[in-house]
Amino acid sequence: MDNQNYHYKKQDVVELPGYIIKDETMAVKPMYSNNGALHSQVLCQYDIKIVTIRPYQIVEDSSIYYGCDLEGINSSAKEILKNQRMLPAVISQVNQFCMIPLSAAKSDDCIWISFHHVIDIIADKNDSIIVFTNYNKLRVPISRGTLQDKLNKSARLITTYSQRHSHIADLYRMSGVAENREGYFY
Repeated sequence: MDNQNYHYKKQDVVELPGYIIKDETMAVKPMYSNNGALHSQVLCQYDIKIVTIRPYQIVEDSSIYYGCDLEGINSSAKEILKNQRMLPAVISQVNQFCMIPLSAAKSDDCIWISFHHVIDIIADKNDSIIVFTNYNKLRVPISRGTLQDKLNKSARLITTYSQRHSHIADLYRMSGVAENREGYFY
């Protein structure tokens, strides 16, 4: 994977020992250090961060930070997206941070893409070029159709969680109305 379409100055590349996914995170991809250690390259809206842990560990650490772990996230996703594999991970329901694994999540070559930063997918033979919200592009080794299916699964998960939260909020509001005795005659 090259970054030929990522336009950042050298000083915009930061090295970190750990990282928590946040709104600016567009993708987390594997990279190897000069000594062969597996690290992560985090593509953000305004810079690139080199993180000295695996991409899977960044997603797991971020999930725990936001209140769950990947095992629980995957169990919930399996209940919603029955009989599906390589499920997206909604690591923060409140913030709607959904990371999409482009291959097996624990695989050393797995690239994770942030659902809400993808604005277009361009087919390029057997690969795809993802266009992010900052108009930078990333070539990934997955077909456009497969990537679109992954985005659709992510949208379904986010919508389902949003509907559930709205339903709970509605029930709460209705219970408050029922308990309000103002307007009743005694």
